[in-house]
Amino acid sequence: MKTDKTVIAAAAAIAATFIAAAMPALALGEEHDAKPAAKAAPAEHVQNIGSVSKMFATTAALQLYEQGKLDIDAPVTDYVPEFTMQDERYKDITVRMLMDHTSGMMGTTYDQSFLYGDNDMGFHDRFLEYLSHDRLKDEPGMFASYCNDGFTLLEHVVEHVSGESFTDYVREHICSPLGMDHTGSPVDMFGRDDHVRVKSDGTDFAADYCMTIGSGGILSTVSDLDRFGSSFFTGNETILSEESKRAMLVPVSREMYESHNGLGWDDAYYEDYDAAGVTVMSKGGATQHQYASLMIAPDEEICISVLMSGENAALPTYMSSVLMDAVLAEKGIDVVHEGLPERQTSDTIPDSFFKYEGFYSKGAFVSADNTLFKVSFLDGKYLMIDSLDGSIHISAKYMYTTDGDFVRMSDSDSGLRQDTDRNVIQFIEKYGRTYIVSSSEHKDVDLGILQRNDSFLMQKIEENTVSEAVQRAWDDRQGKYYYINGKWSNTGYDAMQVKTLYTTDELPGYSNFGKLVDEDHAEVNVSIPGGREFSDVEIRHKDGIETVWLPELATEFMSERYIPELTSDIHEIVLESSHAMWYNIGEMGGKTIDIQIPDNASVYVYDKFDRPMYSSLMKGYGSRVILPAQGKIVFIGDGGTISIQ
Repeated sequence: MKTDKTVIAAAAAIAATFIAAAMPALALGEEHDAKPAAKAAPAEHVQNIGSVSKMFATTAALQLYEQGKLDIDAPVTDYVPEFTMQDERYKDITVRMLMDHTSGMMGTTYDQSFLYGDNDMGFHDRFLEYLSHDRLKDEPGMFASYCNDGFTLLEHVVEHVSGESFTDYVREHICSPLGMDHTGSPVDMFGRDDHVRVKSDGTDFAADYCMTIGSGGILSTVSDLDRFGSSFFTGNETILSEESKRAMLVPVSREMYESHNGLGWDDAYYEDYDAAGVTVMSKGGATQHQYASLMIAPDEEICISVLMSGENAALPTYMSSVLMDAVLAEKGIDVVHEGLPERQTSDTIPDSFFKYEGFYSKGAFVSADNTLFKVSFLDGKYLMIDSLDGSIHISAKYMYTTDGDFVRMSDSDSGLRQDTDRNVIQFIEKYGRTYIVSSSEHKDVDLGILQRNDSFLMQKIEENTVSEAVQRAWDDRQGKYYYINGKWSNTGYDAMQVKTLYTTDELPGYSNFGKLVDEDHAEVNVSIPGGREFSDVEIRHKDGIETVWLPELATEFMSERYIPELTSDIHEIVLESSHAMWYNIGEMGGKTIDIQIPDNASVYVYDKFDRPMYSSLMKGYGSRVILPAQGKIVFIGDGGTISIQ
């Protein structure tokens, strides 16, 4: 089938211009290499495509379905009998639910899934054991809520049914028929010289790999991804039948605010394209520093493939939209993306809304700041949403509109005005709960696009009464917690190395980590359509040290209060496997040290704001480091000793 190569080339050219090589101001010693010249990555470099990998897992499962080996509406336990969970409803999870994000599973088990310069497959072997300790956040099949674990489990389904490793299956049954010679996984494509440059804050790092292959670990090139995308064109049955491809395009929901997931696809339905008479589907993906977007109009035979390495994970999706609209326009198809019109506001909020006053939660765990909110109505004229936790207090003011919703207002010289990037919210009651839903827009002047997002924002929560002892225990442990159970190559030390625990006097019985159960346990008590990962919390006590264990994420953090000071008489750090050794820099601030690091070990240095300033996984930075004042240093390894001079 015909593919619009001009579009692919344009996407690659645009992507290349965003791969900058600017170096941050690092506090490094004499062995710091000079700043490299800016260089755009060639379009045919291999890179991780993140969650676009889910399309390969979905394709594999549907191929097995077409062969009569897999019933996608059968329980997962029929094919992976080792799969168990603490919630008996796991037996109702079907293979289809894994592919459309409706399984009700918590979301993402991190463990050692994102690694710099390492392709340790241990996570694959531990994954089912992790799930055996988890519960569900909701009824299987109720609604779509993005779930990486569902596709990691689908990877196991494919392996059990086919009798092949997932890597081998993808190579033999997807890549080979399509002539995709530069696509694979960290198993067979590790350490390639043509891997795209990986950057963090402008600094070159070792390549990061995703070890949850079915969920996010496939590596590819623009041309190979084009071949894969083209296989979904109408009439192309090289790897899937038309029947299967049509089944993939049945969205879980077409309703506003709900996710429009198909089988594998993030969006199997776009209202704007549908109104123009065009079927369009898309899938985006991102790892720590590598991003991808695949957008297809199957009847018009248009495939937009964008790969990028850099600092803006949303850019490939934006670019795909711009390019898709441009190519459709050349074909005489004009797509109109409706923005949010200016609202007519009212000075009076109807009494019927006052029942929605109270407390709400986003329940998010990737960013634990600003998860709890208070909703109130000021003077019967303004809707106020105030954050109760987080390092930055957020207060938003909305006014009631004649459309029956609320529009966000900002202060200006002439008084209150509606935000330029409009944000409109309303209250809805669904699935037996009360939610705030949001419609927001963002105008990107540089790209000339209007991005609109309609989604569930937060859920109303009930007051939770706990004993004074329980409340005191959580109040006393407020503060920063640092990541300790990632191995030496784990990207978590560059991305999620610190979380902060908050409680609030306005909402006793809660922390930003969840609803308090007892002195050592909290649980997430929200389930939001379209949401992502959630986890309960367990406080662990060992050798007088308190840590936060997030079971559904398989990550552990140690309270800052237990971190010792690095002093000038410390010259050796004895490493413990998958247990990071943190130190406050203290009196060593401003001093230069030389670090000798054994194999399978790494070091990170952070400034007083917990920003990474040095890592032994950075390229070309040697072993001499100037320690920042009031910062921290962490030593990680599989064993052995790190020497400090």
